[in-house]
Amino acid sequence: MSNVVSDASPLIYLSKIGKVELMKELFKTISIPEKVAEEVTERVPNKRFRAATAWQRIRLRECIRQGWLNVVPTSQIHPGAFQGIPDSLDAGEKEAIALARSLRAMLMIVDENRTINFLENNDFPPLSSDINRYGVRILNTLGVIHLARKLGVVPSMRDIVKELIVVNRMGFKQAVVLQYLRMHGEWDDNNDSWQDFLALSVEEETRRNQAHRFI
Repeated sequence: MSNVVSDASPLIYLSKIGKVELMKELFKTISIPEKVAEEVTERVPNKRFRAATAWQRIRLRECIRQGWLNVVPTSQIHPGAFQGIPDSLDAGEKEAIALARSLRAMLMIVDENRTINFLENNDFPPLSSDINRYGVRILNTLGVIHLARKLGVVPSMRDIVKELIVVNRMGFKQAVVLQYLRMHGEWDDNNDSWQDFLALSVEEETRRNQAHRFI
């Protein structure tokens, strides 16, 4: 099984801008629990604006069929891995955390602040006497794009980040976005402005509207 686990939102966000395959290129295989698979492939009520559209559900089903998006049944998650996870998290988030813990995953990809806060502020007890405490590294969708740029998987992160923010209405902190863009030499404080960066051109707006006709 993959040592990388993802929650639903990164898959939904990246598929909405046609970039979900970046996760395959970076990590080869990604494991998701049953509940997350339901959130991204089935027409079920989802939280806020993160519900997968029809096009996304089709695309993500294909990723599962291809095998690089690996669905792990709930029955295969160590029962003790759910210990201490708060009920305030939804079923997909809880299963994703439990799966990461059960697999002793190196990395969990997640955007929800409440899930990130839980992972950062809680030290899991060992599942059994022969399994030591460990911490899972956390990466959000913006971090995935940064990693792809750093490793040369994408030539630039600027346009991808813009799409993530504008198309998904994502609330990344401006300072964090600019820090990444400056790091890669994709932001000039003297000539670039945040307002211009987020503005859609006529061509971009037309392309976006055409894409939404199929949702």
